Amino acid sequence: MNRPDEQIQQLRPIIPLALIDNATECEAFQNAVIRPIIKLQHEIIISHIQFDRNFKTIKNNFTTKEALGKKLKDLFLNRIPLKNQLLGCIIGMLTVDELRRYHLSSSEYNKRIMAMINQRICDSF
Repeated sequence: MNRPDEQIQQLRPIIPLALIDNATECEAFQNAVIRPIIKLQHEIIISHIQFDRNFKTIKNNFTTKEALGKKLKDLFLNRIPLKNQLLGCIIGMLTVDELRRYHLSSSEYNKRIMAMINQRICDSF
């Protein structure tokens, strides 16, 4: 069975400000592919993080976005399964060609994905 790559790409929202002329290859991939997928998966990400047993405690104990962001970063470092599930929500929406490109610099992309997810969660609460 073939993956419906074209349909997957059509699901993604268009983010006009995401395209930068002098961006590096990594930044271009982040802005053209990863950022729209994260925006598409926003409700899934938020729903997923809300069910984590530690998130409720973290959310209720911090009043600033900066403090919440730091605690979330620590949470992702300590709860590797949660981090991997969130990464899977994004990676699963890549096309086959995009997945090949992702694997060339997966550790760099994972850092960028988690930073964007962290910011999106902070902005949502």
